[in-house]
Amino acid sequence: MSFDEMWGQARTTAAARQHSSMRLNHVPTDPGEGGDGKKLVADAGFLRHRAKSADTARTEFDGGRR
Repeated sequence: MSFDEMWGQARTTAAARQHSSMRLNHVPTDPGEGGDGKKLVADAGFLRHRAKSADTARTEFDGGRR
């Protein structure tokens, strides 16, 4: 078997394996559709806290060079 034949066979096998294993998760649009009914709540205080935490982590990672 030539290199080109082996390469073609390997590509075909890899493509078939990749195609069959790729799956996307489904996010229900309706909370009653398999979800637990919880909603994501992100108010201004929550976002400020997360931004402060991110800024602190960045500063510590930088070594305070900003």
